[in-house]
This record gives sequence, C-alpha cells and structure tokens, in this order.
Amino acid sequence: MLESIRNNAQSWGVKLLFAIIVLVFVFWGVGSFRDSGRQVVAEVDGQEIRVQEFVRNYQQQVETLRRQQGDISSEQLKEMDLKRQVLNGMINQRLIQAKAEELGLVVGSGQVRSRIRGMSVFQGDNSTFDPNRYQGLLRMNNLTPAQFEADIRMDLVSSALREVVTAPVRVEANEARALFEYVQASASIEYVQFPVQDYVQQVEVDEEEIRAYYQEHKQEYEVPAKMSLQAIRINPETLAGNQEVSPEEMKAYYQDHEQEFTRSEQVRARHILIEVDEEASDEEVKKARQEIEEAATRLEQGADFAQLAREISEAPSADQGGDLGWFGRNSMVEAFEEAAFALEPGEISDPVRTKFGFHLIQVSERREEGVEPFKQVEDDIRTRLARDKAMQNLEDRLDEVLQIVLTAGDIHQAAEVVNLEVEEFGPFEPGDLPGRLQLKDDQVDRLMQMQVGEITDTPFIVGDGYVVAKKNGQEEAFIPPLDQVRDRVRAAVEKNKAKELAQKAARETLKKLRNKTSAEDLGLKVVTSQPFTRQGSIPGLGRNPELIQDAFAARAGQWLDTSYGLGEKVIIAKLLEIEPPDTTVWEEQKEYWVGSMRRLQEQMLFDSYVQGLREAADISIQSPEILRYSSS
Repeated sequence: MLESIRNNAQSWGVKLLFAIIVLVFVFWGVGSFRDSGRQVVAEVDGQEIRVQEFVRNYQQQVETLRRQQGDISSEQLKEMDLKRQVLNGMINQRLIQAKAEELGLVVGSGQVRSRIRGMSVFQGDNSTFDPNRYQGLLRMNNLTPAQFEADIRMDLVSSALREVVTAPVRVEANEARALFEYVQASASIEYVQFPVQDYVQQVEVDEEEIRAYYQEHKQEYEVPAKMSLQAIRINPETLAGNQEVSPEEMKAYYQDHEQEFTRSEQVRARHILIEVDEEASDEEVKKARQEIEEAATRLEQGADFAQLAREISEAPSADQGGDLGWFGRNSMVEAFEEAAFALEPGEISDPVRTKFGFHLIQVSERREEGVEPFKQVEDDIRTRLARDKAMQNLEDRLDEVLQIVLTAGDIHQAAEVVNLEVEEFGPFEPGDLPGRLQLKDDQVDRLMQMQVGEITDTPFIVGDGYVVAKKNGQEEAFIPPLDQVRDRVRAAVEKNKAKELAQKAARETLKKLRNKTSAEDLGLKVVTSQPFTRQGSIPGLGRNPELIQDAFAARAGQWLDTSYGLGEKVIIAKLLEIEPPDTTVWEEQKEYWVGSMRRLQEQMLFDSYVQGLREAADISIQSPEILRYSSS
C-alpha cells in the first residue's frame, strides 16, 4: 500500500488520504489501524462504548496520573489494571446517564456553557472566559470542544443524580467526632535499631552463594535495550526561527501590551553562601561565621567576587560566580532581600544570616519601577510573535513533512522542505529519553517495536506540537555474564545475609525484653519517637503500615510481637502511649469533620446505588483483548 501511495503522490486522492491519516491519528491515537474491524469495546444495555472513546479516556487518565505522581511506568499501569478501571468508569457513566434521563434529570447546553465559562483555567488576564485559551488548552490535552463539553455534561448529570440519591444522608456530630478521634489520635513508641550495615563484617560469602544468587536474580542485572533516533520536532519553538516579524508588528504589540512590560523595582545580584542550619550548634555557627568573615576580608583586599564565589560558595549558583540574575521584592527570604535592596551597584553587604546560612551579597545593577524600554524587550517580543505565527502555520508544516515521509521515506528531505533540523538522539534506554522530545511511554514503546531505518508514518502528538522520528539504531537488551557484575552480586548477597543477622539479633533481643529484662540491663540505646497518626509516617523511621497498625493495637508499655524492616535497618518497638486529639481542635474543625463524614457516607451510598445499577444491567465486553497488556 505504501508503494502505491509513493507512485501516486500527487493525486487528489492521495492528498485526501494524507488528511485522513492525520485526522485518524489525532482523534484515535497510535495503533488505530491494528484492529479497525472491532470498534466496540463493550455494550451497556444496548449502548456501545467504542474503541475511540475508550482510548481517549485511557490516555487522559494516564496523563492525570503522571501529573499527580510524576513518571509512571507501563508495568505500574498494568499492576493497577488501569484499563479495566477506565472501562468500569465508562460503564458506570452510561448507567448513570440512562438513569438520570429516566428520572428527567436533564442538563441543558446553557448549564454546560456556564460551568466552562466559570472555570478559572480558561480565563484570561481580566478574569473572563478566553476562547483562544480554551481552544489552546483543549488542543494541548488532545481534546475537541465537543469531547470536553460532553465530559462536562456527564459530570453535571452525575452530580444531579448523586444529589437525588444522597438526599437522605444525615450525619450526627457524635459520629463525626468518633471519626475525628480515630484519625487524629497519635501514638509514640520507643524503639531499638539494628542497622544492617553493622552486621556486614560478620558475613562471609562464598563463590557458590554468588553463583546461586546470580542465577536466581539474573533479570535484575539486565542491561536494557537502547535505541538511536533522528527526529524532526514540529512546534512553535522550532518553527519560530522561520517566521518574519516586522518592526511595526513588534512596536504595535509593545504599545498594546504595555502592562506586560511594567516591572517592579529589581536588582541583579551575586552572593557567596556558607551553609549552616538554623538548628546548628554554637560551634558550627561560629565556624561558618568565621569563614564568611574571612571571605569578606578577601573581598576588601581586592578579590574578585565572582571568582571567590566559584571557589568557596556552597550555593547552587557557585558555578555561575554566585549570579542570581534579576529579582524583585518578595522573591527572596526577608533578611537577604532587605540587604540586597539596600545596596547600590558595586556595593557588597556585610555578612547576612538567613535560614540557609551566612551570605555576602554584591549588587551589580538596579532597575527602578516602570515600563521596560522597547529595546530591552524587543527580542522577547520578536520571539513571542514568531511563535504565534508558527502556531498558525504548524498544521501546514506538518502536512508537508508527512507528504515527504510517506512518499520519499526521507526524513532529511522532509526537514529541508520546512527548513527544520533533523536532531540526533541516543543511544539511550527507553526510560532515559531526552526530555525535549516529550514522548509518552506508549509512544516510546512504539519506537522500540519499529525496525531500524523505519520512519513513523503518523506523527507523535507531544506538548504543543508533533514529532516525526526515524529509528536509526538499536542495541538489544542483554544480561551481562557474572564476571561483569560480580561485585554487585556479592554486595547484594552480603546485604541479604547481614539483614538476616540483624533480624535474628532483633528477635533474640525482643524475646529477652518481653521476658521483663530491661533495655538498660542489655545495654541498648532506646530511641523515643515523636507522635504519629495512623495515616502518617513515624518521624525518624518513615512509613511502615504494619508497624503503625500494630502500635495502635498494642497496650501502653508493651513490646510489639515482631521486628520490622525499615530501609537499611531492623527495629523492635514498644508502645509508649496513645494520645487522643485536643478537644479545642475538635471545636475548631467540627464543621470540616461533619462535612467529611457526610461526603464519605454520600460516596458509599452512591457507590452502592451504582453497583445496583450494574447488577441490573446487561453488560457485555465485546473486545476483551483491548483490556490486555503487552507482555514485557
């Protein structure tokens, strides 16, 4: 088929096909052509849930998780069975919508528009709805207005039904107080630590143990596959350099947007920092003060401030000679800011103490409050206007690139047509993909599955643009021989055996303590924790749900029945006391807890109601293969 396309590249039919390819990719996502015959994922009382809709919802959920939790792997998505969660949510939506219609709970277009216009994320500088911002943000999230408005309508319908179902819920203050006292109660423990590192010297490891561990844990030492790419990034940033921006356009923008260039008073400064903690001992503070005073003396004797900062400053800006750039008021800690704004250009402050330590500050320039001169912002305006123009032409440039890629199969020729650079990436592991490509996990997986020399025939949607890539190299994953990882294997075996010794020592000590032998008689160092709640972590130890649960279930003065592993140590613990929350806090937070309890009961009631709808509905999964995950 591709050969036929290349032979007939100039026909109107082929140009139409290019447009269809782009549209199908934009609205269906990668992989849409793999199973075009089965477009229905499930049916709910005769209503279809189509593949396109499912894929969109799944991708949105993945993006939400990544914004909340950072990088999340395909394996983690598989472990939480996210596909099934998304499908179940969509099934519930169908049932809720049908029930709401049955009850006459209709949401009009006016309600939808009102909700969207009231969302702050779509409002411009004057706090009113901005259509351009609305369209742009939807596009960045791969949504059309129709899709987003349908989502809002569904949310309003669900809220309306929820209000009807949960109307009978009533919460008494004593119920909420019981929840408050359970959640806010705090415990404190005494514990004895058995650091794993303390037992490493007692461990002996022989060759047989190393070989056995290596055989059992080979996969842990696998060197991941690597690939190399050539890529064209088609976005406002890369296209901006090709845009013509006239002086008249820049001056008009400057005059129309004067508020953007109105600045507060600013200084440009360097600093030298000698770190010392706020809670440091008198001796540590004295030492830091002495170092900063010695630095001040060297500056008085003619030392160059930037060079001295590179030599002795402990701030992140040391490599830049202590340069902090321009900053205005309310952007630095108070003591630092007061000292900086009291200086004239060229002056150096006396030592200044902040929570970070001792500083010496040198101001190099000052800007008074006012409108920045056109000459100072001219380059920024040119860049901004060029990016705006590039955004308007972005789809056309993408079409040009795709036409060359699909007909000639030459990524360099495609880049030349739109005057862009072919960038080289790699070799790199999939998880170490350069950030400026902004590719998602499923897009990287697709690249890994491509053949060397293959070019993506549909673009990857990324950020505010697209990426077209050619895979030009791959190194397969492999497990190195034992000789190459012997030191790592030995260290792992030593650590495991040391942990076993630490656990054995902890158990033996615990047995003696539970037989009424005191910690003092055993010469143990006992540490007392700060109070912690059921939902929190233990100060100084971290979070161990089993330990927290056991502590709240124990009697005061009782050593807990087992030992607990926390990172690089094993501990045994005794409950000191469980403290109820302060009564005055309850009085202050009463309304919050009553509201929380009500929302909890409403959620439980509504979930139960929806479950009843599911049990009464005719639900069939038409394409179960969509819910499977590719094997790793």
